[in-house]
Amino acid sequence: IEAALRANPELQADLAYYEGRLQRVPQATSLPDPSVQTKIAYSSGGTAPRGRTFPEPAVQLPGTQSMRSNTAYTLQVMQPIPWPERLRLKGKMAEQEAAVALETHNIRLLDIIHDISRRYYDLAFEHASLALTRKEKTYVEQFIEATLAGYAFGRHGRQPLLKGQTELARLDKELLGFPGRLESLRAALRAAVGNLHAADALLEQGDPPPLDDIAVMLPDIAPRELAAHAMERLPEAAQLERQMEIGLLSRALAREDYRPDFTIGLEYMNSAAASMSMNASGRRDTVGVMVGFTIPVPNARRRAQMAEARLIEKEARLRKQALAVKTASALEGAFAQLRSLADRMLMYEEGLIPLAQETWETSRAEYETGVGDYLNMLDALRAIVGLRREQLQIKRDYLLLLADAQRITGARFVFLEVPHAARSGGFPASDMGEENVTAPLLEEAHHE
Repeated sequence: IEAALRANPELQADLAYYEGRLQRVPQATSLPDPSVQTKIAYSSGGTAPRGRTFPEPAVQLPGTQSMRSNTAYTLQVMQPIPWPERLRLKGKMAEQEAAVALETHNIRLLDIIHDISRRYYDLAFEHASLALTRKEKTYVEQFIEATLAGYAFGRHGRQPLLKGQTELARLDKELLGFPGRLESLRAALRAAVGNLHAADALLEQGDPPPLDDIAVMLPDIAPRELAAHAMERLPEAAQLERQMEIGLLSRALAREDYRPDFTIGLEYMNSAAASMSMNASGRRDTVGVMVGFTIPVPNARRRAQMAEARLIEKEARLRKQALAVKTASALEGAFAQLRSLADRMLMYEEGLIPLAQETWETSRAEYETGVGDYLNMLDALRAIVGLRREQLQIKRDYLLLLADAQRITGARFVFLEVPHAARSGGFPASDMGEENVTAPLLEEAHHE
């Protein structure tokens, strides 16, 4: 998970998109660019030889009375000014849209953590199943060796030897399927991490711990209480809150659209006309100030804008209600299955496996003393291995379901250990070694 947080390109892309959306805030709150216009107006008169017209000089000599030419230069600078509240609302909407993008990143983050957890537990189960099969093969090889010695001295017939060799061939065939499945699961884990180099570096450090080292525990919280708190930290719920806020801001912006926008401007005009008399200062320059405003007219566009804003807010509110119901019901079902799996695990560890282990030990002792039958011992071995594999499957299903429940709530759980449920049996400690059972405590981590 840490490798994915550091190197997953999809998470990095989501953050880049979020940072890009943040750049829209100053764009939304900035004033429009001013505009500059210039105009040159020129009129001419007079008749030249052969009927051709030509302009007269724009500068008139003192004392003359020409009316034939007039040149005017106009320069305008205009600045549109939207209604101030409209700019503020647009900036708030841009901030909320960026927050929606950030929650999209958080949703993908939880999905990646969920995917990695499931792939990891599947890989751990496959390794545990491989170790169990190898243990079974070791026992079969030991009994074949003992059977060969007894067959050489005439204590056993050929049938137990053939049965043992057949069982060994079956186990060899089963072992051949593990490399392909393990590599497929590793590839899926690499894809979940999202970075091949980082995933390969982690996988080279060693395989996941066996499922025997993972305790089966119940979350120390009621599902309904957890569902209520989940809506406060789920990124999906936060995203819908942002969308509701966008709807409210859109309604406010639609109301502000009935306010006028203003335009202020300065105009400078220089007129050189023979017919114009100079002012008192001897200049023909004119400076003007202009103020304009729009007239918001109630029309279909503004009415549709208001209706759309109401529907955006309504959609987000209803989707959040649906998410709350879905979260509560999903947690109720998940916790019921978690308790059922924990009870089944307890049944295996306190009832089925000890009984099968006692049967196997008795069958083995009877066979070694020549009283029992090899087939009975082989059946007892198959029974205990089958129960251990079922136990591992239950533990894997429990962990997968726990990962699903943690994804539903958006947080890790604090666990309450189930008595005796963390210890796994199946083979005598004197033969296989004392199992190292740990009960990790996953602290609650609120998602930020």
